[in-house]
Amino acid sequence: MKDNGCEEGKIVALVFVSYSHMDTDFVKQLVEDLRKRGVPTWLDHLNIPAGTRWDLEIEQALDKSTHLLLVLSSHSVQSQNVLDEISFARDENKTIIPILIEDCKLPLRVRRVQYTDFRTNYDQGVEHVLKQLPREAHEISTSSVTLDDADKSQEAEVISHLPPVDPAAARSAMEVASLVFYASAKSHTVALTRPTVIIGRGEYCEIEVRSRQISREHIRLTVKENHYFIEDVESRNGTWVNGSPLKGIRQLTDGDKINLAMTVYFEFLGAE
Repeated sequence: MKDNGCEEGKIVALVFVSYSHMDTDFVKQLVEDLRKRGVPTWLDHLNIPAGTRWDLEIEQALDKSTHLLLVLSSHSVQSQNVLDEISFARDENKTIIPILIEDCKLPLRVRRVQYTDFRTNYDQGVEHVLKQLPREAHEISTSSVTLDDADKSQEAEVISHLPPVDPAAARSAMEVASLVFYASAKSHTVALTRPTVIIGRGEYCEIEVRSRQISREHIRLTVKENHYFIEDVESRNGTWVNGSPLKGIRQLTDGDKINLAMTVYFEFLGAE
C-alpha cells in the first residue's frame, strides 16, 4: 500500500481538480463552493507551496487522490497536462468525475463517462456533482467493506435479469450461489443461475448497474466445478474484494464483500 499519510488500511478521500489555467476563475469559484460543502479538494493554485517543484507536487497529489474532478472546456481538452492527468487516473483506477462548462469535443479517454452539465445552470451543476464527491474526513477502507457502507449505493440502480431469491431463505435453501446487493438500507438478492454472469452498465448484462462510475462490462463471475470466480473486465474505476483491489481472477468464498468503483456494494453467498 502506498504511503498517503494515513493509518494502514485506510485511504483518506481527496479530489484532484484537473483543468486548464484558462479556466482558473471558474475553477477557483467551484473549489471554494465545494470546500464550503466539505469536499476535500486539491488545486494547484491553492495547494502548491512557493519554491517547490510544480511537477513533483502535481504527481504526488495525483498519487494520493481518490477522485479526479475533470473540468472540460475548449481549453482543457487541448491541454497535454490535462490529458496526462486523465491517463494517470485511469491507469490507477481513480474515480473520474467530468463536468462540462462549455461546448467542446470530449477527449476519447472519457467519452464514455457521463458528465455533469454546468453550461446552463451552475447551482444545479454543483448540487448534482456533490452527490458524487466525498466529504472531509471520509475514509475509504482498504481492509474491509462493511454493510454500513450500503447507503453509498443509493445513486446506483441495480437491475437483475436473473431470477430473484427470497432473502429469508438465502442461507438455508440455496442450491446455487447468490449475490446480495445493498442500497439505501435495503437488500436485493440475486441467484447466480448461469455459469457466467456479467455485471456492468450495459443493458445486455445479466446484472445491469445504472451508474456512470460503472463500466459497460465491469466484472465477470464464472462457476467451474462448483467454485465461483470473479474477474475485473478492465473496468475504469476498479473493483475491490474484502477491501483489496481485484487483480486478475480470484476465487470467491462465502461472505466475501465486493465493491464496484466505490459505488455499488454486495455480498457473495456461497451455495450450500
